[in-house]
Amino acid sequence: MHNAQRQRAVDWAAYFSEYGFFAESGGTGPGDRPLLTGANVVYSRAVAEDVMALSHAGEWENVTHDHLLERGKSLHFVPTAAVLQNQNYRFFSFCRDRYEHGLDYARRRVTGESVLRRWTYFAGSLLLPFLLTARVARASGRQWPWAFARALPLTFAFFGAWSLGEAAGYWRGPVRSQDVYA
Repeated sequence: MHNAQRQRAVDWAAYFSEYGFFAESGGTGPGDRPLLTGANVVYSRAVAEDVMALSHAGEWENVTHDHLLERGKSLHFVPTAAVLQNQNYRFFSFCRDRYEHGLDYARRRVTGESVLRRWTYFAGSLLLPFLLTARVARASGRQWPWAFARALPLTFAFFGAWSLGEAAGYWRGPVRSQDVYA
């Protein structure tokens, strides 16, 4: 993912907080597997049904990718297949977006987990703005150092909103069948 909106710090911060992990250098996750964003991924026909079923169930791309890896499939990062993020953002509306995504992520993450694990995640969520900012700095801050420095306070605020959403999600507990997400 690349950022097409390079004039305003808020657009850079939105880019860094949403796609900063998926830098053109190919961020990696657990086990050195490539981190691939759902906004720029192509799946083979052989796995399309599984991917669609997980998507319709509301699963995040990291869950989908873990599922594919468990089935012996492979994931590849292709730096020449870049897509441009081309949106203008408003600070408070993007904070709300990050909060809601963090809330949904946490509630789905703790489905089937013990209460102890849920509260451990809750406590850890308070450190997320620092941890996520550091990870994005490593993944993409070197590519655009001045843009990253300029957007740093806003990027940290967006990660703070995500963190509050995750904390609220762990507090509320797992998604129940009657919960509806748009």
